[in-house]
Amino acid sequence: MYLDREIGGVFRPGIVHRLDKDTSGLIVAAKNDQSHAFLARQFKAGMVKKQYVAIVHGQVEGDEGEIDLSIVRHPKKRKQMSVTHSGGRRALTLWQKTEVFHSYFSLLLITIKTGRTHQIRVHFSHIGHPVVGDPVYGYGRNWWKRHPLHKKGLLPAIDRQMLHAKKLGLVHPLEGRYMEFEAPMPDDMDRVLKTLQQLNL
Repeated sequence: MYLDREIGGVFRPGIVHRLDKDTSGLIVAAKNDQSHAFLARQFKAGMVKKQYVAIVHGQVEGDEGEIDLSIVRHPKKRKQMSVTHSGGRRALTLWQKTEVFHSYFSLLLITIKTGRTHQIRVHFSHIGHPVVGDPVYGYGRNWWKRHPLHKKGLLPAIDRQMLHAKKLGLVHPLEGRYMEFEAPMPDDMDRVLKTLQQLNL
């Protein structure tokens, strides 16, 4: 959803909702200050539906669940975030398991009720199921080269975290009604999924 913003006579994108580097999918930008403020209030109040698709390492136990763990700036690695059991800002992540690829990977549909920095990546790394391809909270940028499926020529190269912002639902600042926007699966993530699905047959 792209709504460009003009500030001080200069044409600039008024980003309301952005994504982590190398996460694909929907962002929100406003055309003017009024729309920007209207949308920003919805995000701050937790009124926006934010749904993601992720491929994570391992077989996640159960069909659905939630991760309700606060997040803070990492005490030593200042560009990273971490889970904390005292203080911090509450972060709530809901998930549904939609597919399992043997014991290697799980496909999840994720809804976040808060919008903390790196929330999905931090939460799933903390519970032992980091997002596939995550160079910071996962197994490094070139982990796939060591994976048994890649050594057999079955797993394609993975150059980023397999995390996609699939759907956003919000009240449109001009229409005045709730609307949902959806982004199709990007080619690289779709290619990985189709490969894993074939291996499941």
